[in-house]
Amino acid sequence: MNVLFYCQHLSGTGHFVRSYEICRALAERHDVWLTDGGRHVPRPARPPRMRLLPLERLARTERGVVALAPDKAADEAWTLRRAALAAAVEAIRPDAVLIEGFPFSKWDLHDEVLALLESLRFLRPNAPVWCSRRDVIPPARVDRVPADIASAAPGVLAEWFDGVLVHGDPALATIEMHTPWARDLPVRVEYTGMVCERVDGPPPPLPGGASDGCVLVSGGGAGDGRLQAVAERAWPRAREHPVLAGASMIVSAPPFSASAVESTAHADRVIRTPFDAAFAGWMRRAALSVSHAGYNTCATVLASGVRAVLVPRSNMSDQVARAALLAERGLVKVVPEDDLNEHTLARAIRHALDAPPTTGHGVNLDGASATARLLERGP
Repeated sequence: MNVLFYCQHLSGTGHFVRSYEICRALAERHDVWLTDGGRHVPRPARPPRMRLLPLERLARTERGVVALAPDKAADEAWTLRRAALAAAVEAIRPDAVLIEGFPFSKWDLHDEVLALLESLRFLRPNAPVWCSRRDVIPPARVDRVPADIASAAPGVLAEWFDGVLVHGDPALATIEMHTPWARDLPVRVEYTGMVCERVDGPPPPLPGGASDGCVLVSGGGAGDGRLQAVAERAWPRAREHPVLAGASMIVSAPPFSASAVESTAHADRVIRTPFDAAFAGWMRRAALSVSHAGYNTCATVLASGVRAVLVPRSNMSDQVARAALLAERGLVKVVPEDDLNEHTLARAIRHALDAPPTTGHGVNLDGASATARLLERGP
């Protein structure tokens, strides 16, 4: 098949990382194009049958969605993007299309997505269209969606989509748990399992000369660096735990930080390093992960079996729900963001190290391969 995957990350990295992994799995047997129109996200090497489709780059800021190119006005960027997508549909003639998020979210992109689907319907009227969704669907932000999304989204699904692929395990969470109007959607709904970042070959070397048994700290794709700063202050107390004797703390910088970060070792065995595509591999060598509760990091925690402390961001409602679901099963320790300081985090780290690893959890992590199989089967 020729598969076109439309994904637009506007704030963080999570949606692009998940979509990239799905495309890697699809490209084992199919030709795949993934749109790339946000800030650059470091990723592992692409397989030969996977290509990126470059679009004018956009990001969400306090001023709304803006063009990243300094010489482009937002209106010009939108026009160029729509033309590029129409040309791609004509050139690729896709046999299947995936749309990340919309219409459950991403209503900023409504006009662009519908223009893409109109081009597809004209050139490939029988090509199935799937909505690609993560596990927990938070309430949509009212200022970016129709006043009554419970009516608008199902109508869009009925008119333009053949199905919804939910990249989660229904034994852990179903979409209607947090989105009641999703109980009766007008299209087929399939759960694929969670999508994990695949690590090919042996785990990559750790930055700064660190050895196995480290503590790995990440603030996620849209984090502001506060968690990393608190973790560094908590480290002197946390490393009193005997498991961490001689261990290092590796602190991954926010991916879109204004100043460049190089891997550097500091006092007390703290290593600061840039956001890196090798992160999932590093986690397989760590004794503990400290992070927010974003989809990709939680999936990697479950895949690696590493002990974990989660600090869900309160302004990201999917994170609060996801952290609670994992904590209820005894898989992670949680520190509420309002309670975060060096004392509460050090205590949570020590408690997590005394808990069993997250192996044997039974959560389905085959989401990328299952997505490929479902597309091959058809709607």
